[in-house]
Amino acid sequence: DVILMQVKESSFSFFHSSVTFDFLYQNALPSMHVAISVIIGFVIAREYPKKRIVSYLWILIIFLATFLIKQHYILDSISGFFIALPACYMYYKKSYPSTI
Repeated sequence: DVILMQVKESSFSFFHSSVTFDFLYQNALPSMHVAISVIIGFVIAREYPKKRIVSYLWILIIFLATFLIKQHYILDSISGFFIALPACYMYYKKSYPSTI
């Protein structure tokens, strides 16, 4: 509660208030929003090469959105990204063993 009281209002406050509720505070470390989107995005990029750019943009947008809308701190988003990397590696290793 103390941390959220220190957040200053900005021109983007309307967007934040449109996606949050007063009784829901920030989520914790790590951001599973980012972790799941990274895993899904990398799988889609691998399975559908023509959609690779869209997948990477999706990952970037969700990564940025999690802390820009004050759902997570930046460290939560970064840790969610790094938690997803071993899962992506295991997927690649199991699905494409000759390429790794």
